[in-house]
Amino acid sequence: MLDTNILISMAMFPSKRFGDILDFITKEHTLVLSSFVVEELVEVTARKFPAKKDAVDRFWSKLSY
Repeated sequence: MLDTNILISMAMFPSKRFGDILDFITKEHTLVLSSFVVEELVEVTARKFPAKKDAVDRFWSKLSY
C-alpha cells in the first residue's frame, strides 16, 4: 500500500529506489488511489512544501491512476 507519506517522498525526493518501486507498481499492477489520498497529498504539499508544487505536478503527470 502506498500511503500519502510514501507518495510525498517519491514526488519530493526522487531516487533510483523510489523510481524502481514506482516502475514495478505501474508496469505490473494498476495503481488505485483514493480521492482522500490525492487530496491529502495536495494539502500537505501546499502546507509543508509550497515551493515543491511543480515537483508534485510532474509526479502526477507520470502516473496512471
